[in-house]
Amino acid sequence: MSSEWSALLALQRVTHATLQVLAAELVDLDLTASEINALANLADGRGRTVSELGAAVGTRPTTLTSVLDRLERRGHITRGASPGDRRAVLIELTSSG
Repeated sequence: MSSEWSALLALQRVTHATLQVLAAELVDLDLTASEINALANLADGRGRTVSELGAAVGTRPTTLTSVLDRLERRGHITRGASPGDRRAVLIELTSSG
C-alpha cells in the first residue's frame, strides 16, 4: 500500500473516531450529525447563504433544506433575505443555536 493510501486511511479512522466522541458528548442535545455540522459551520457568527452553507458542510442545498427546516423549527437558526441578492436566503445562528 502506498504512503498516500496509508495516510488517507489513517485520516479516515481518526475522523470516524472523532465523530463518535462528538456524538457521545453531544447526545443530550438531541441533534443529528447533520444538524450539528450545520450549527458548527455557523458558530463563527457569520451568516451564510444556503449555497455557502451547503458547500461548507459538503451537502447539496436541496439536501440541506430538511436539516435547516428542523433547526429553524427548534429556534436554532433564522432564515432571512440576503443583503444585495434578494433571491438568496441568509441562514443565521440564533442565541439558542
